[in-house]
Amino acid sequence: MNDIKPLTAAMDNLLAWRLGEITSKAAASKDVGDYIDRGLILLRMLNETGFVVYHDPAASLGQEAAK
Repeated sequence: MNDIKPLTAAMDNLLAWRLGEITSKAAASKDVGDYIDRGLILLRMLNETGFVVYHDPAASLGQEAAK
């Protein structure tokens, strides 16, 4: 787990493909009731395929101010 690094647009094409596949599967899930369900399904699928998701509160400050 020493190789943890943020993904950027310069990531390997295989990783980008895997992210696209996972998000498509999460979006197509029949278990989706609302955005919370969709987010939890996406998080579970990412974790199951080896992705670790972190929240950066500093990064979301600008998004909240824009609303």
